[in-house]
Amino acid sequence: MVKWSYTPRVQIVGRAARNPEAITAGMARISRDPTPVPQLIKEARDNTALARRRNQRVVYEYGHNSVAEHGCFSAAIWDIPRLLSLEIVRHRLAAYTQHSGRYIPFEEVQRQFYLPKEYRRGKARRLFEEAVSRSYAAYREIYAGCTAYLLEKYPRMRAASAERRATEDARYVLPLAQTTQVGVTTNAREFALMMTRLLSSPLPEFRATGEKLFAQLHPIAPSLFPEKYIHALPYPQSGLNAIQEVAATLGIVSDQEENSKPRTAAPSAASSSESVCLVRFDPDGERHLAAALLFHSSRMTLADAQQAVASLNAEQVGQVIRSAYRGLHAHDTILREFELLHYQFELVMSEAAYHQFIRHRMKTEISQAHSPAHGRTLPPLVRNAGFADEYKRTLDLLEDTFHALGADQRAEIVLANGHSLRILADLNAREVVEMSRIRSDRHAQWDIRNVSDAIVAAVKRVHPHVGLACGGRDSFKDGTAAVLPDTVISP
Repeated sequence: MVKWSYTPRVQIVGRAARNPEAITAGMARISRDPTPVPQLIKEARDNTALARRRNQRVVYEYGHNSVAEHGCFSAAIWDIPRLLSLEIVRHRLAAYTQHSGRYIPFEEVQRQFYLPKEYRRGKARRLFEEAVSRSYAAYREIYAGCTAYLLEKYPRMRAASAERRATEDARYVLPLAQTTQVGVTTNAREFALMMTRLLSSPLPEFRATGEKLFAQLHPIAPSLFPEKYIHALPYPQSGLNAIQEVAATLGIVSDQEENSKPRTAAPSAASSSESVCLVRFDPDGERHLAAALLFHSSRMTLADAQQAVASLNAEQVGQVIRSAYRGLHAHDTILREFELLHYQFELVMSEAAYHQFIRHRMKTEISQAHSPAHGRTLPPLVRNAGFADEYKRTLDLLEDTFHALGADQRAEIVLANGHSLRILADLNAREVVEMSRIRSDRHAQWDIRNVSDAIVAAVKRVHPHVGLACGGRDSFKDGTAAVLPDTVISP
């Protein structure tokens, strides 16, 4: 029996200071008042009305939004669909912890699926409920079958380990209507942006979450979350609509109309290596990186450093870069100079992998609308355990339901974790290295590990000395890391 959630739930569970408005108002005066900071904050605490007037004037009327970053809050958000969680965790300057389908058995979730307001009656409810119920039944069948397969194939495997592994791959048949919960800690500026974007959404549960966040945050700090400024806005949707209009007038055909019709599913794949395409990089990137490293470690001008590097051959440039790895350990963050080197990728990955990829928030990333046209990913365990046909039938049904419900933004909630998403991502070299530490590690989930490994392989092909720094933390422990601690670079 499917258990439904009908409304998002939000609760502010913490704040960094007893009076975040006083902290913010006091900090705002630092730039123009020589009084010691503790006294500025005390004065703001003693006169709340004045502190609030100053906050609203400085943050919103003068536009010094960074002042609002001194006020921090923690929110718990639950009983929301995974589709909504993507919009929440998309905001970069926040800390998130989210429910993991890899570790928590689905049956332990109190409310398993979100029932959208638009689908709560009539034919739409019948279609949606039937699709979700069928996917849940398929999940249970695949989960049980994969668990049995693992225990038979690996007699020494513990039942708990088999069940966890089966949970990890069986969830690919579950739709984005699956509920989740997220813990968010961020500053007032980022919460204000998050609420504005949620309130501007056409989807009711997005707006409801924005309204509930505002209802809890506004009473705590009204000057940081004023009604006058926290509301729905036409932008950025107005800009996206204008792009479509201009494209149409220029004769650029969108596939939106084509995608609204049922179509044959793209071939299934268990590996993302063929879906990672490096579309832009700097052929001279390693030389620019070497110059930046010399600039940082000396008193040379950048022009002098670039001239020095210009006289080096490729191996000598590599020596400069490799020298930056001396003493590098598994948990060290590589030098900031690596942020000057960028790679742009076009990626196709499953929703399950994307929910992990999006957590690397310092990259620039643009994702297209969810659509069956992007294909699907078949987990190897599901295939090996003999459930590929059941998996295909379930995703076929979800796709048919997506089209029957209108194939619009609302209907995306019925697509599965196994359906793919198309993304354009720009990562600097430092982010590639940091992502590989977590996602190319042997403990990483297989799907995102495939993506990470393919990204690293693409970087290694064009910038081999940068690629040497990539690899999971486990490679440092087992001695297979290309860069080992205290490596000596030959002169």
